[in-house]
Amino acid sequence: MKKILLTILFLICLVSFSLIAYSQEILDIKQHIELKKLGNAYIVADFKCSPEMYKAIKERFPTPDLFIKRFLTPDKFEAEPRNIKAIYNDDFFKIHVEMDVLGIARNHGRYWTLEIGEEQEIVNQIKVDNDKAVFESVESDLELTQRIETIVTLPEKSTDVQFDTDTKLLRYSLSLNNYKADHVDIKCITRQKSNLMTSIYKLYGSSDFPNLWIAKALFTNTGNTPLKDFQIKFSLGGYSDGYSETYETPLFLPKQSIVEVYRPILSSKCTSIKSPTPVKLKINYSYTLPDNTRKEKEIIKRINLLGYRDFVFSGLRKEEIISFADMFDNADYITAWVTSDDPIVCEFGGMANELARGAGGAVDDEQAAIVSAAIYELMRHNKITYQSPTGLFNADNIQHLKYPRNTLRDKSATCIDLAIAFAAFAEAQGLNPILVLIPGHCFPAVILPKSGNILAIEMTLLGGGTKDSSQGFEKAVEVGTKELEEAISKGNIIFINTGELKRKGVIPPELERLPPDILQKWDIKKLVASQDNKSEKTTAKTSSSDWVNWVHPNKHFAINCPSEFTYQQPDEYTVNFISPEENFMAQIIIIPKKLQGQVIGEEQMANIFITSKGTLIKDKSNVSDPKPVTLGDNIPALSREYFLSFDNDVKMFSYSLYFDAGDLNFLIAGCFITENSVDKYDDTFKQMINSVQFGHKIYKSGESAHYNQNSQDQSQEKQEQSLEDSFKELGQAFDELLNSLK
Repeated sequence: MKKILLTILFLICLVSFSLIAYSQEILDIKQHIELKKLGNAYIVADFKCSPEMYKAIKERFPTPDLFIKRFLTPDKFEAEPRNIKAIYNDDFFKIHVEMDVLGIARNHGRYWTLEIGEEQEIVNQIKVDNDKAVFESVESDLELTQRIETIVTLPEKSTDVQFDTDTKLLRYSLSLNNYKADHVDIKCITRQKSNLMTSIYKLYGSSDFPNLWIAKALFTNTGNTPLKDFQIKFSLGGYSDGYSETYETPLFLPKQSIVEVYRPILSSKCTSIKSPTPVKLKINYSYTLPDNTRKEKEIIKRINLLGYRDFVFSGLRKEEIISFADMFDNADYITAWVTSDDPIVCEFGGMANELARGAGGAVDDEQAAIVSAAIYELMRHNKITYQSPTGLFNADNIQHLKYPRNTLRDKSATCIDLAIAFAAFAEAQGLNPILVLIPGHCFPAVILPKSGNILAIEMTLLGGGTKDSSQGFEKAVEVGTKELEEAISKGNIIFINTGELKRKGVIPPELERLPPDILQKWDIKKLVASQDNKSEKTTAKTSSSDWVNWVHPNKHFAINCPSEFTYQQPDEYTVNFISPEENFMAQIIIIPKKLQGQVIGEEQMANIFITSKGTLIKDKSNVSDPKPVTLGDNIPALSREYFLSFDNDVKMFSYSLYFDAGDLNFLIAGCFITENSVDKYDDTFKQMINSVQFGHKIYKSGESAHYNQNSQDQSQEKQEQSLEDSFKELGQAFDELLNSLK
């Protein structure tokens, strides 16, 4: 049940934090669930907000009726509410909600269950008996802490009441009535989204985005016959993996309601859709009669899959849009267009980084501004022009948005396309960009790393793309700052923090792989920095002009690599950079604290250090002892060499460097499959190593090997630990990692 009410909270928070400053808020929730005998419930809930959050909600929804219409109707709510009431309490900054909810408890035949929370959540059981159950929980993230008290009143004559702390299910038993069983009738109400955005196809299958369900079915047994083994399943044409999992109810009682929500795992085929495409939504249900006859029926509805460029600004109907924020109800999902991992974006961003002379964008405010200026001026140099839109969006609130690669190709874009492109280039260079939506307009900004100030940039000053028809970065910041200040004063403003949203799961779709020289074919050219550029720092010791800068999505590190290399991220810890001939691979492995010191088996070890397949021959493989080395600005590391043999006659030489960064350590390895690859790529690998910029502290002599970036209370004893002892601890952890090869 808590999962259902948290849908409300998700939406409340979305409202609040689009209108007030980002800060840690506390929301106290008290909910009383009175369960009925057939699984329905009467719910009373109080949401106590901070004065700022309460004010923001009331400004958007001056009356409770508007609040209900926005959040709690069956078309919006994951559950099936009825008889909804809401009251604003201005004295205590509370929102009071009352409603009936259908099918909240699930019938398993001999017993019923009610979901109190997700399996991974911590729910404290305060009291559980045959009459009442009481629970408490606390959930927290960077923006919001929710303190929740849940009281469940059980149906009369409930027995065998239990709470499973692993599944978070409250279980109880009820005796069955006698039924006449001479009439079978089932009523079904279906609700489905009219348009699905294929650009965010990965999100529809995630419970982390509760408002993105695709379809909902409400079944009610309106006859007087109990039905056995009632099953429901969904499918969405050829764009989902066949039918969904089957939702089963062992005994469907007369007057009972069942509510099921469809969240399919959609296929990546969605990204190949160029224009709106209708598909069939199938809802299949079946059941067994008392005489064991099996019945099956199917309901077919239609849903439109939009083209991969189509964005729906708001899922609300026209009559429901009452404020500026309502017009951009889906604003956060614009993040899916900010494709900072696209090789095309990384290459263009690398050009900007070169123009900025390697200014580390994530290091300090001045360097972040230098990188931002380089991105803007590089776009201006390549005559990327501002194109006035014919309208912000069409009658269905849909607009075609350009991915950054298409903005580079077309060399023209609307304000929102230019903002998206800038944000992607900035994110690829380690900056923290945001998109700023104001009435009729969108522009990008960068949150400066030290001060937290916002550097706003008006991209439409790119104008006609020439020096005479455009204006420089300084003027773009001046205009952008003025727009930002005016919008904040008026309150009509939405911030889209793309980096934070990606960490929450708003991930761009896969895009078509393009030739490595595509920027040259599009006539995208470098801009040479003037000699009086204040930044003299460089990020890589390379003489080649065909290198690009790659930044880890979570900003753990940045590295320069040849533009013709391909990269892979097989898991959340590993990044591979592979030569065109596939005979050399540079690999960076992030080793979080929870994995440090764990033993990795032979097959896993082979997979870490080689892309070809084969079984490691242990007695023909050798790993050297660790050797302390010092790189760059007196940065210590451990170096090892590897000679590995595999059963398919593949032999590999590799050497690696291990850096200690406390909670996150880094292993950088160069893997050479042939002797020729050593001759060809050894210098390349050394240049890549020297270009690495870590987003975490790397320890120097005298500093602790267990330093925590967020902690300043390290003991004096650890601070005075010698470099030798630090390497001893580091070597011990690494020895365990490589134990299977010894």
